[in-house]
Amino acid sequence: MKIRLKFAIFIMLYLIIWTLAMSSIFNNIAMRGYSILENESFKADVERIDAGFETLTRKSDSVLRDWAVWDDLYRYIHVPYSAFEESNIGANFFEEQELDYLFIYDRNDELISGFEVDSDGVMTASNQEDISEIVLANKNNNGLMLHNGRPLIYSSTEVTNTSGVSPRRGLLCFAFYLDHSHVESLASDLEVELRFVSSSESIRPDEELITYHEHDDFRTALFKYPYENDPHGIALQLIHPLSITSLGQKTMRDVLIVSVVAFVLISFILYIFVRRYMNRIRSLSRDVGEIAHNQDLGKRVDVESNDEITELTLDINYMLDRIEIMNDQLVEYAAFDIMTGVLNRRVGFEKLEDLLDAFRDSQNDLTICYVDINNLKVVNDSLGHKYGDELIISVSSTIKEHIRGGDMICRLGGDEFLVIFPNCSIDQAHQVMERIESNLGVLQCGKHKSYPITISKGFMKYDGEMDIHDFVEEADLNMYKDKHIKKQLELK
Repeated sequence: MKIRLKFAIFIMLYLIIWTLAMSSIFNNIAMRGYSILENESFKADVERIDAGFETLTRKSDSVLRDWAVWDDLYRYIHVPYSAFEESNIGANFFEEQELDYLFIYDRNDELISGFEVDSDGVMTASNQEDISEIVLANKNNNGLMLHNGRPLIYSSTEVTNTSGVSPRRGLLCFAFYLDHSHVESLASDLEVELRFVSSSESIRPDEELITYHEHDDFRTALFKYPYENDPHGIALQLIHPLSITSLGQKTMRDVLIVSVVAFVLISFILYIFVRRYMNRIRSLSRDVGEIAHNQDLGKRVDVESNDEITELTLDINYMLDRIEIMNDQLVEYAAFDIMTGVLNRRVGFEKLEDLLDAFRDSQNDLTICYVDINNLKVVNDSLGHKYGDELIISVSSTIKEHIRGGDMICRLGGDEFLVIFPNCSIDQAHQVMERIESNLGVLQCGKHKSYPITISKGFMKYDGEMDIHDFVEEADLNMYKDKHIKKQLELK
């Protein structure tokens, strides 16, 4: 099958899979975002309505508080006089404040005067004992009660003088009936669809006061506010259309259609151009295959023109350069310990094995020193492994810096190192290691390290017969003898 035909079949299959995948993504991810926005919008509307209703119940509070610190009202409570009523309490005041009742009580909670307006706006004296009973039981408070079969909102506060220093005596109360106009005004201010559902909703003591309901195109929230003097209450209903979700669905459909059209168009254009570059791609593939087959990393692919395939050719040549560099790095990583930069155990033993073979037939000296860092566990446990690593690096760097040119150091593991001294007697090796220990002492003092920097050493001269494991093991045993001696000295 020709590559162009394969490419066409691939494009068709990819288009089908891509369309199905995008549809799933839109439904499960993008629409989830719209759903979250819808939920947040609905939640915000619920919170705004609950706060708005609280504001509605307190709409008379500002005037109520002004009256409560009015000297004239304070004097009126002590000595009622008709001039105060005539000049301050009238039908216009009730209309401006949208009130239905006004009550003034004396210091003994006795009603001094009460007023109400009827449906025609006519003000008359009023003595509503059932209202007074609730108000006096909830002084300095706002509340909702059932009165004459209608929801009544009241606000009350105790009275003092303008300075606020005189004793609070007497009580002032404003009240108004809650009706559809208040709810419509609240809905208009909040720009939501809110309905006054009922003024006699049955409410259980353990019942949730806000309940939610799902519908196909909208959601509803039912707000219940209980009466203080009745087991019933009022009910308001928020109708929240799912406009964000609908917008999201339409947007996703439009995006999917546009994406499919764009994908088909781009695929067709791509198919046309692919045919022009197939020969060059095949040639490039042949050259790369030859390099891979022959494992000839020194060969490079020819660069013939200046386009995207040329960039690919340059990238392949660059990749070959990087592979050569990485091969060199791998050789280095395979030989050296990553943390300390000294030879690792494997390479160190290989070099020591070579030296053993060479020195078996010669008269030259070969000495090794097994090195162990003291107190590494104490440093790790008390200061942390970061400082333990720092100790290992400091010791290995000092040894590597002060050994002779032909000497070698390898890390055996953890805090143990092996220093190899070709053409060196034990006495000479001792001198080198003593110089290293002196420099470790200088490092301890100069860098103000918070931990001691000391080592234990075990020397062994090659006798020409031991194998490498016995040779190193003897040096290890000598190191432990040195460590034991140093611990005994520390105890003294």
